[in-house]
Amino acid sequence: MRENQRCNSGAVADTAKNGGPTVIASWPISHSSGAPLAGGTAMLRSSGRKVAAINSTQPWIAACAAPHYSCVEDVLWRQAGTFDLIYLHRLTNADRYLSLARRYNPQARTIYSVADLHHLRVARQAHVEARPELLALSRRIAASEITAARRADLVLTHSPVEAELLGREIGGAKVHVVPFSVRRRPLHSPFAKRHGMAIIGGYGHPPNADAVHHLISDVLPLVWQEDPAITCKVVGHGWSRERLPTPIPESTLSVRSTISMRCSRRCA
Repeated sequence: MRENQRCNSGAVADTAKNGGPTVIASWPISHSSGAPLAGGTAMLRSSGRKVAAINSTQPWIAACAAPHYSCVEDVLWRQAGTFDLIYLHRLTNADRYLSLARRYNPQARTIYSVADLHHLRVARQAHVEARPELLALSRRIAASEITAARRADLVLTHSPVEAELLGREIGGAKVHVVPFSVRRRPLHSPFAKRHGMAIIGGYGHPPNADAVHHLISDVLPLVWQEDPAITCKVVGHGWSRERLPTPIPESTLSVRSTISMRCSRRCA
């Protein structure tokens, strides 16, 4: 983003005075968060809100980042009283910043976007791997997630199952299911002309790595027994051939660790 697009110490306040209500979205930069955050900010902008975001690289959002701000706490402190709605994505941000958001913007409504309930995944892993220490960890995570949900004004999740679980814990009135926002695009290749398969997911998210290992070790051998010509592509940030569980010829299984937005739009 060009330097003149970054919000300086007064730009967010000016937006609030001149353009109506503002929204601050807080999240760590990651490849896995891009789609839900893009959908969330698009939804907020479509309702007429002005969006100011921490660590954003989107050109249509005022970005609160270096050199004008050093951290999330710096933004909340220096822009105290500016925001009327604060959107916190994932437990990490809700746990760290919800109290600060309340302190510096007591008039603002807070949204906790769950993304997914981490304690469920850890509990299932504990069961599959017979690891009691993970079960204890899942219970600690569950306590943090439920506490954050209780403290927020509104809770968003992509999963009806998780919404039902949250509703039992905190009441269903403030829990809402918001599916991923995905635009329909025209198909460039008819199904009959396509071939192969792909699994998409960044290496840094442990369930993605588990899924790729299971696919390569347990599923693909059965597929290739039926048709050895079927190819597979592993797509996701952080993947390399060295991280695959078994050596497989590149002509059969390829790896792509980066994909541009232009390519994703063209290939959809």
